[in-house]
Formats: sequence, C-alpha cells, structure tokens
Amino acid sequence: MFEKKGNQDYVTRAWSGGQTTEILIAPEDSCLTKRNFDFRLSTATVASKTTEFSDFTGYERFIMSLDAPITLQHQNIMIPLQPFEIYRFDGGTTMQSHGKCQDFNVIFKKKYQVSVTVLQNNETVVLFTKGQSILYALQTIKVEVSALETVAEVLLQKGESLVLKGQKQLHVISQKTSFSRNKVAVLTQIKE
Repeated sequence: MFEKKGNQDYVTRAWSGGQTTEILIAPEDSCLTKRNFDFRLSTATVASKTTEFSDFTGYERFIMSLDAPITLQHQNIMIPLQPFEIYRFDGGTTMQSHGKCQDFNVIFKKKYQVSVTVLQNNETVVLFTKGQSILYALQTIKVEVSALETVAEVLLQKGESLVLKGQKQLHVISQKTSFSRNKVAVLTQIKE
C-alpha cells in the first residue's frame, strides 16, 4: 500500500526564520504546536542568517540542508554540515543554526526507530518490514515499488512524496540523464 502526496497535501506556514512545509505528521489529526504528534517530516526555507531551534523536549530530531552549507551551534560547540549531511540531536537541546538554506527535518518521539537516507540515481533499497517509509523527491524520479510478487511504477516530481506501508523494496531512477550519480531522493523509515 502506498500513497502519493504533493503540494496540495502539504501544509505551509511562516515561522520566525522563514517558511516551513509539513510533508507528513502522524497521527494525521495531531498538531505541531500542541506537541501531540508521534513524528513529523518537513522542509523549511531558512531566510535568516541565524535561527534558534524550537524546544522539542521528549523528541529526537534529524536535520539536513538540501542546498547550502550550514553550521549548527550548541553552546560553544560548532557543527559544520555540508548539503545532504544528516545530523541527529535531542529535541530538547538548545541549538542554533547559522546559514541560509532549504532544509529537511524529521522530529519523532524517542520510542521510534528512524532512519534517514539520501538516495542516489539507480539505487535499490530494502525497506523496514514494519512501520512506514516516506520517499521525498529532490528531482523528477521514477520509483519502482515492490511488494511480494507485484511491482508498481510511480512518477514523482520534485517536492512530491510517496508514503509506503508493507512494501519490500524500492528502486529510484532519475529522469534527468545528465545527473547519473546525483542525489535524487530522501528516504525516511520509521518503526516503533
């Protein structure tokens, strides 16, 4: 079972440092500001040179810039990150970010096991057998989704996502021939 999502399904809001787009929140009727969610995936446009991360005590976080170097700062510790370099930290940690970018965020309760992976063109990935997987397209890609004896093909445009449950594996293929080894998607896998 899988579901394709796009801009019409996402929720975009302004925040103090720019704009955030919620790709997925679970359960669906939960709310970021009420802190009653289990996990949330989003992208954000960071328009300020320096921003403070909100306090998400009780949660873990993954952050990754999609387009420009950034530096995270916890007290006097500086953590430089290149684009597509993933960093995990406790949601209650006081953290600043320095640098403008488009980023990818995952926030989740500590009871969950979460994996975030950047996929390259022509890559095949075996999925968690339980839980769910969310594939976020960084460019136009064809996705081959396999479950048991069946294979389905789905075309995702940049910014679209595929929410998968019960599939065995997926294969991503860039639709741009000039980017043969380029990063084409972000795969987030979540299970309890």
